[in-house]
Amino acid sequence: MKSPNYIYFGLAGDFNPELVARAIDLEPTEIRAKHSRNPERKLPRCSFMRFAQTHADDSFEVLDIYDLAEKVVDQLEPYTQQFIDAVMNHNAESTFQVVFEFPVSDEVSTPALGFSKRVIHFVAATHASIDIDSYRA
Repeated sequence: MKSPNYIYFGLAGDFNPELVARAIDLEPTEIRAKHSRNPERKLPRCSFMRFAQTHADDSFEVLDIYDLAEKVVDQLEPYTQQFIDAVMNHNAESTFQVVFEFPVSDEVSTPALGFSKRVIHFVAATHASIDIDSYRA
């Protein structure tokens, strides 16, 4: 089972995700086309693509968002210009998405939450917003 703690870079909008994926030349982690059938979420309102979805290693005692974000940027940084072009040419919205469980027990360390200058530079260069979703563990 995959860790419930993960980060990915996403593109969303009214575009053909197959064409965008070819232009970026990077295999998406997940892809959904606008109006495609999804048994869990019905019909998507827009096309959506996830890239470099990276799950945390549950063997560590403390979840380190800094480290996890670096691993995502390690995979995506060589494609920065392609992401910039996709955002501009397809009027896409880009998001750097962080999803993690926040422990409610005092016996479990809370996550180390933050981003390096390198990650912030990638997010800014790709015109992305940062979305952090936290859930109680």
